[in-house]
Amino acid sequence: DKLVIALQMFTLRDLCNSKEDSIKTIEKVSKIGYRKLQTGILGGMDVKEFKKVLDDNGLSLCSTHMGLAELTNNFDKAVDDYKMLGCEGINIPCLGLDTLIPPKIAQTRQEINAIVTRLKLRGLKMAYHNHNMEFEKYDGKTIEEIVMENCPELEPELDTYCVQCGGGDPAYWIDKYSSRLTGLHFKDMGTIAGKQVMPPIGTGNLNWERIVAATKKSTAKYCIVEMDTPTIDAIEAVKISFENMRGWGLVAE
Repeated sequence: DKLVIALQMFTLRDLCNSKEDSIKTIEKVSKIGYRKLQTGILGGMDVKEFKKVLDDNGLSLCSTHMGLAELTNNFDKAVDDYKMLGCEGINIPCLGLDTLIPPKIAQTRQEINAIVTRLKLRGLKMAYHNHNMEFEKYDGKTIEEIVMENCPELEPELDTYCVQCGGGDPAYWIDKYSSRLTGLHFKDMGTIAGKQVMPPIGTGNLNWERIVAATKKSTAKYCIVEMDTPTIDAIEAVKISFENMRGWGLVAE
């Protein structure tokens, strides 16, 4: 199956401070060749305005990120809005470590599993986006494993940089959850002046040959470009990332 390149618009957040800026930025992203985004609604637009901007630029959303409490409190509107924008999933970002370790995980899993079930009934998936803290161990197991064991229908939205930063091997973890993946965050890791940085995808030091091979063997569909803090001009960074990923056989559609 094809692996589709997407872009997490958090990478370009500094270029999306107003409706006008957001539209210009989306136009630039479309011209690079991206066809899928991961984002919430940008620039203070309402959902219909945002859909028109996406449609005008040949774009749709693969998924979005939303806090667990926000999703719970605004469930019906969130589902309606993001389904209209093309989303296949509403994903939750990193939760606090204190909510994920035993015995607190017992309560957290009830909340997560309830939302996963509600989303499934509406035809949407839910994934959990890790940072590095999920690779801390508790009684011999990583927090990532504890979350995934307690929430069997929750997908892991593995972030390659954060896995590596937590001491893990991204390709190993992609293999481990090979049958539970829809989207991955492709984020490179490099070093400048002795500090870890996020250069354009394919220009850092992660082993992309192994990561891509593992991803191709998995159920993953979307490889989502993200740099929390690009090391060069942000538009140029997402362009280089796109071109490198196309060179690895990934597609934009």
